[in-house]
Amino acid sequence: MTRPNKRHPLTLVAMFALVALIAAACGGRDDDTTTGGGGDGEDGGGEALVADPADCEIYDGEAGVTEDTIKIGTSAPISGAVAAFGKPLAGMRAYIDYINAQGGVDGRQIELIAEDDQYDPNLTLQNVQKLVEEDNVFALVGVIGTPNNLAIRDYLAENCVPSLAVATGSPKWGDVENYPWMIGGLPSYAAEATLFAEYLKENQPDAKVAVIFQNDDFGKPYVEAFKNAIEGTDIEIVGEESYDIAGQADTTAQVTTLADTDADAFLVAATTTCPNILGQMPDDWEPTTYVSIVCTSRTLMALAGDAAIGAYSARATLDPADPANAEDEGIAFFLEEGPKYGLTEEDLGNLNVAIGWSWGEWFVDMLEESPALTRADVMNTAWAQQDQHFGVLLPEVLVNTNGVEDPWAIEQLQLIRWDGQAWVPEGEVVSFEGETNTFADPTA
Repeated sequence: MTRPNKRHPLTLVAMFALVALIAAACGGRDDDTTTGGGGDGEDGGGEALVADPADCEIYDGEAGVTEDTIKIGTSAPISGAVAAFGKPLAGMRAYIDYINAQGGVDGRQIELIAEDDQYDPNLTLQNVQKLVEEDNVFALVGVIGTPNNLAIRDYLAENCVPSLAVATGSPKWGDVENYPWMIGGLPSYAAEATLFAEYLKENQPDAKVAVIFQNDDFGKPYVEAFKNAIEGTDIEIVGEESYDIAGQADTTAQVTTLADTDADAFLVAATTTCPNILGQMPDDWEPTTYVSIVCTSRTLMALAGDAAIGAYSARATLDPADPANAEDEGIAFFLEEGPKYGLTEEDLGNLNVAIGWSWGEWFVDMLEESPALTRADVMNTAWAQQDQHFGVLLPEVLVNTNGVEDPWAIEQLQLIRWDGQAWVPEGEVVSFEGETNTFADPTA
């Protein structure tokens, strides 16, 4: 099966690349050309670059690229208590193996080096320093975790190394002026919280809301965005409780306190503790419950058991395990080609694996669209996406970016509800195109 038809309209950088190719009268990309990689802070049309090598203390635009290979890296929790969040790596590796089997990118094989950080930000920084300084990778793809990416973003900015499809929805990835070398691969957590608030405005306009959140840069944006979204309405937060993911496995006390408020809506801004929180809810407390998009894997829902039935969340992707999605072009491609490149039956039913596959596809798309294989060109291609679609994204989800003005790749979401077996869509896909940075301050 060939790759699904791709939407590849000419972005700004691609148009200038085409002009350069015509002028050079050559049939392929000129790998010695470094449009977007010069020191004048402008591209071929006089437009200021988002990721500008002139701002870099250190810039090696073609690091990791040879005549035969493109070397990339990632850091993920391959082992440890949250190893389930490392599953995207399997999908990304499989997609890269697929591309290599088709001849690679411009005849170059992609080499992926993955390091295990066990979700420890200190290990993530050590891993990334090794990948950049010792392994000489061209770019990072799919680095997992909010605290982990916060630990490396200053280092990447100083060294001007692209980090693409960052595997977290922290609003901080919208701070492009200060961190132009990172682009998110998930919807913003703030957009999720806003979606839930919009649902309550329509269906429970006088809702009394209890909130439990992970006390870090993952959980706090949900609370901030939700409060912003309900401002001026009759929706009221009647209880807030937090917990620390490190060293606190039991959140029973927090859940009991929130249940005593008699809230009729419950916002759960949690990662791996999500199933425990749902299971700790008293049987006589039945609020409208929303769980984070990172809690939507069938594995986590299964751990919660019957307590998860009726919970709401959001999606921007299709679930490969849902037979209703089998005819979708992206899902069919994943299910048919994935097993040829090492994915097991279990992997094929795992949404996180499918998301990793999708990130791999998006990365390859950006390499193919870029006017030259330099770090700046590929990064600026990421900042000039137009109606792109890849992997297992919902058909309605199109990726559009415009640098500082619109740095969020995925801004369409659909509310979903867990029925005990599958996530069932609730209503139409909602677009927040160009609005995401208004939901929570990316510089906070």
